[in-house]
Amino acid sequence: MTPDRRRGLRRGAAVASWCAGTGLLRSSLASPPGSRDFYAGTAGVAGIWVAGAGLTAPGRREGGGLRHPVGTPLAIAGGSFVAFYAAALVARRIPPLESAIRRVLAHAVEGDTRLVLVTTLATGVGEELFFRGAWYDTLGGRHPVLSSTISHATSTAATGNPALTLASVAMGGLFGLERRASGGVVAPAITHATWSALMVRFVTPLFAEPTPAVTPGAGRSRAAGSRAGARSRRRSGRRSPRARGTSA
Repeated sequence: MTPDRRRGLRRGAAVASWCAGTGLLRSSLASPPGSRDFYAGTAGVAGIWVAGAGLTAPGRREGGGLRHPVGTPLAIAGGSFVAFYAAALVARRIPPLESAIRRVLAHAVEGDTRLVLVTTLATGVGEELFFRGAWYDTLGGRHPVLSSTISHATSTAATGNPALTLASVAMGGLFGLERRASGGVVAPAITHATWSALMVRFVTPLFAEPTPAVTPGAGRSRAAGSRAGARSRRRSGRRSPRARGTSA
């Protein structure tokens, strides 16, 4: 097989994997929170990204371009989380963004947080293997950071969730720069996994539905009000004999 033919097959595999992963991502996030369809779908998305990376052109996995190959990605993840946490506090005051974030985090709030965390981490690592690995190497062209970021963002945009799309643009660009600086996918994978875990753990409670606290005094007041209302309705229902005679 000629090099051009091999290159064409790898590019075709990358595009096919992108289409399959994007379609399944859209359907899995549209499924009810806590459902089997959601967990199976997100696990399937992770599998597609990993398989697509293997079939296309595995990215270089070494991270020798960084002086601290583990510490630097962890520090970047921590800094990114702080920025996103602050943005989440602001987004709670913007109804469209608040609603979009709440829809995504409903899967963690209403479902099994541990399973959500596992699938989130698996998907994050799979995305780095595919977008910053296979896509970056095979279809990146002269601007692989920009190309991989756009492909990642458009895949996420298919979900119809603006909050996820904005996050994929910001973090996808950051992961791409990490890939370029480190020379492999290990650094962005560490950052992605750590950042995702922090977001699930600490941002989810910000958008959980509050449960109003009912004090004993407030409960007695409401009960008394209900009884008074019932007595009033019974009195109004009793019509005087004169009123009945007039009605007749």
